[in-house]
Amino acid sequence: MLNKKISTMAALTVAFGMALGAAFSAHAANVTEFNADTDASANDFSVAGFTILDFVAEGRIGGPPTFEIDVGKNTSSPADFDSGEHAWPNGVAESFTLNWDGTTATWTVGGDSVSYSAFGPLAGFNSLLIRTATPSADTSVSFTDLMLDGMALGSFSSVYNTDATDSNRLVEWLAVTDAGNLANGFTLSGNVALGWGATRPTNSNLAFQIKGTNTTSTVPEPTTVALLGLGLLGLGVGAKRRHH
Repeated sequence: MLNKKISTMAALTVAFGMALGAAFSAHAANVTEFNADTDASANDFSVAGFTILDFVAEGRIGGPPTFEIDVGKNTSSPADFDSGEHAWPNGVAESFTLNWDGTTATWTVGGDSVSYSAFGPLAGFNSLLIRTATPSADTSVSFTDLMLDGMALGSFSSVYNTDATDSNRLVEWLAVTDAGNLANGFTLSGNVALGWGATRPTNSNLAFQIKGTNTTSTVPEPTTVALLGLGLLGLGVGAKRRHH
C-alpha cells in the first residue's frame, strides 16, 4: 500500500509539474544584444548559432517617396511578402504589434497594417532576432517597452557611431531566445522610432527587421525545471515516509 501511495504521488507530481511548466513556458526568454561590427558572432545579416527562418517583419525608409512596412517569408523577393505605406515621423516613437496566430502574421505600426499568410513550415521556431541598421551620423532605431506575450523584454536602441565599418552602416541585433514554441503563435509589441538628422536616408539604409529564428537552448526549459524541482520534492516526501 505504501508503494502504491508513493507511485500515486509521483504521478501527481509529474502531472502538476507538466501543467506548471506549460503555464510558464510561453513567458520564458533570454535577451542578448550583439554589435555586428564588434561582436564576432554577428554580421550584417545573421548571428552565429541562429538559423534564420522564413518569417520577417520589417520597417524601413525606402527610395522616395516610400516609407514602408513589410511582412512575409522574405522581403528580398516581392512574391514572398506584403508591403504597405507608412509615413515614418522623424524620431517619434510609434506603437507597433506583430501578431502571429500560427497561420497569418499581422504587422501594425502607428495604425498602418499589413498581413501575410503564405508561410511554409516553421519547425523549431523558438526565438526572435531584431536587426537594426543605421547608415550615417544622427541616425537611430529605438525600441521601448518591448513585450512578448505579456513578458517585458525592456528597451533596445541603436545609434550610429564610429564602430560602423560594415558598408558604412552600424548593424546591431537583439536576440530573444528560448521563448517556447513560437510557431503556434505569439504577440510582440512595443514602441519604435526611426530618427535622422537634416537629411532623410533612402534606399532602406535606415531600417529594422524582426526575424523568426531557431536555436538550440542550453538552458533547461521551464517545464523541465518544474518537473525536476517537483520530482525532487516528491522523492523527499517518499524518503520521509520510508523512514517512518
